[in-house]
Amino acid sequence: MGNNLSPEITDLRVYEVLNSLRTFQHQQKISRLYRFRDDGFFIYNEGTDDEIAQFFEHANRQHALLKFTHEKSQTKMQFLDVLVFKGRRFRETGILDLTTFRKKTENYQ
Repeated sequence: MGNNLSPEITDLRVYEVLNSLRTFQHQQKISRLYRFRDDGFFIYNEGTDDEIAQFFEHANRQHALLKFTHEKSQTKMQFLDVLVFKGRRFRETGILDLTTFRKKTENYQ
């Protein structure tokens, strides 16, 4: 199973890598960055598809064992067990809404 400190060391390294991405040339377009353990959630504003692809190419060069993937949506995004979406509150105040996300394979065990 490895060393008892392996999860904490991994958390620290992922934190360092994610924070280093904020200094990338498009960092002003990252309006939000959230992290839970080894999962990250970015909100990237006003980027073209090429800029976003370039950002993830840069991210994937930061560490040989870390691979970043992305999904793109203008209205909703799943992060862990949460669905982040633009609902009524977003239209009125600009604040994103949240709800519980359940995978189709969830069997509640």
